[in-house]
Amino acid sequence: MGDGSGCTRIRNQVTLYRAGRAVRSLAVQWVIKATKLCNLRCKYCYEWDSLSDPSRMSIDVWRSTLRAVVDYAELAEQQSGQAIVSDLIWHGGEPLLLSPAYFRSVLDLQRELLPAGWLAQGRVRNCIQTNLYAVKDEHLDILAEGLENAGVAAETIKFDHSRTVAPSPGDPEAFGLPSVISVEPVK
Repeated sequence: MGDGSGCTRIRNQVTLYRAGRAVRSLAVQWVIKATKLCNLRCKYCYEWDSLSDPSRMSIDVWRSTLRAVVDYAELAEQQSGQAIVSDLIWHGGEPLLLSPAYFRSVLDLQRELLPAGWLAQGRVRNCIQTNLYAVKDEHLDILAEGLENAGVAAETIKFDHSRTVAPSPGDPEAFGLPSVISVEPVK
């Protein structure tokens, strides 16, 4: 995952709130290859020979993965005495090449299988690693409903080196990104 993921890394402290009181917790990242299909051909990619493969992770594999996330979090919390936050990082290929219906199916499955309140409390967070070139209007509602953070592959950001003034952090087009995306500095 590079530094741009925006998702919490292992060993980072995350603050959860139970009954209005802060509870120290640990975060675990689950990098999930939802698809290998990709619309770019980055030089560093280790999946080069599979980037045209349109297959995706099946709902049955998602079901098994979500059960493993719950089992691990419950066991780790029991042993450590700290709350465990699980970041599910949708990875690829390019996850935004998956249909909105696929995202909806997985989010519905999460609501069905995860313990009550885990999504709302931030115990499980959906993150995505993307190049942003495949983002479509029909994805935005689903992503707004179920996505916590997005990491953008740095090689997809184009800077205009002829500018004498740095682009404004809130100006996505200055970074070569679609105008539907808000670019804010990391604090």
